[in-house]
Amino acid sequence: MQSKVYTKALGVIERMVIVSPGLPSLYQEKAWCHAQQHEYRLAIGALESYLEHAQNAGSLADTKQVKDQINKLWASLSRLN
Repeated sequence: MQSKVYTKALGVIERMVIVSPGLPSLYQEKAWCHAQQHEYRLAIGALESYLEHAQNAGSLADTKQVKDQINKLWASLSRLN
């Protein structure tokens, strides 16, 4: 049941990205939804997109935190393999 909620949320976020592609927070929300569904590679990709868009927007205050999140997701992924 919860998977459907995240799938719907991702659909909304994807449409919002089309309207506002440079809004970094959308990529964080996208990453969170993917992580909740254990789609770690997709979550990592979304966080990497966040870093790229945040850099372009000049708002990289949380770069270290996001890179730490990416490393934790890689660790989760490696435990599954």
